[in-house]
Amino acid sequence: MSEPKKKLEQIRQSLEQSAETRMRAIQERISTTETLFRTLEIEIRFGELDRARDHLNKLRSIIKGLIAHIGKPAHVSDKQLKQQFRKQLAQIEQGLSSLDFQINHHRGGRTS
Repeated sequence: MSEPKKKLEQIRQSLEQSAETRMRAIQERISTTETLFRTLEIEIRFGELDRARDHLNKLRSIIKGLIAHIGKPAHVSDKQLKQQFRKQLAQIEQGLSSLDFQINHHRGGRTS
């Protein structure tokens, strides 16, 4: 393989590795939001409403950032993967609406 072709191959491999790293980072961030979502459910169940409100706001902020990140073509170029990420985030957002309702209509319990 000629020197210019080797360089092009190295660049291609670097770009591919970079894209894979970004995809893993996004998926890990989505997994983190799912974990925080479950924590929020527990906080509501145990009446830790102030803490739950803080986590709800943090989750919304994280999701907003992820949606913006996913929307950048340089970050996620695979349309199918982009749809999958958006679907996961939409499910979390839908659950957040339900948890927001629970926080605002909670009866009994205690606040932290």
